Amino acid sequence: MHSTASNGSNKPRKERKVTLIFKHTTADQHVAGVEALAVSADSSSLYTASRDSLVKRWDVGAGRPQCSGSFEGHIDWVNDVLLFQDKLVSCSSDRTVKIWQAGDEARCLHTVQHHSDYVTCLAASEAAGKLVSAGLRGEVITYDMQTLQAHLLMPYPSSSGSSSAASSTTDGAGAADAAAGAAG
Repeated sequence: MHSTASNGSNKPRKERKVTLIFKHTTADQHVAGVEALAVSADSSSLYTASRDSLVKRWDVGAGRPQCSGSFEGHIDWVNDVLLFQDKLVSCSSDRTVKIWQAGDEARCLHTVQHHSDYVTCLAASEAAGKLVSAGLRGEVITYDMQTLQAHLLMPYPSSSGSSSAASSTTDGAGAADAAAGAAG
C-alpha cells in the first residue's frame, strides 16, 4: 500500500515493516515453533532454534530437560543451528549467520550478513574448517571458520562479476570486523 507524501509531492511512500517478538514470562520456554535442533557431542546438551528469534540450550543429561542458556540476538525466526567445535552457529530470517560461544556464557562472537534474503540452512565440515549457509534466493555461501572470509558458491558468479560475497561481519557488540568477503 503506497500513498503520497504529506508534503504534497507525488512520490510514493516507502513501506515500513515491523517485526514483533512476544516472549514468555518464563525463560525456559519458546513462544513459537522449534525449527531446528543440535545435540552436543557428549549428548548432555540439546540446542533448539525457534521462530521466537531465540536459540536455547537444554541440559538433557538426567531427568527432565532444564533450560541452561538463551542465545538472544536474532530479530526474526531462527531457521537452523549447528555445533562447530566449541561454537554454536545459527542462521535466521533476519539474513544473518551468528557464531556464538556454545558454553555457559551464551554470547555472540560474530554476526555475518552476506545473504540478500532469509538464511534457511547450515552445514559444516570441521575437518576442513568450513561452514556453509544457504538462503531463500538460492545463495550458497562458504565461510572459512578461522578468518570468516566468505565465498559465494551459488548462484555461480558471472565471469564479469566478483567471485566473493562482499559484505560485513561484526562481533557480538556490533563492532566492524576485518573479515570482508574474499575470492577463494
